[in-house]
Amino acid sequence: MARFRETLERELGIPVVEPTQAAVTMAVGRVRLGWGGRPSAGSGR
Repeated sequence: MARFRETLERELGIPVVEPTQAAVTMAVGRVRLGWGGRPSAGSGR
């Protein structure tokens, strides 16, 4: 889907967000900021 993003944006005239790229960007940002989230149940933390 990402390969169609530029064409879609141009044709539709609106920003197109590719969900997989957005999710990866968010995950990388969380790691870089040290936001680990909540520990899972039974992890002993």
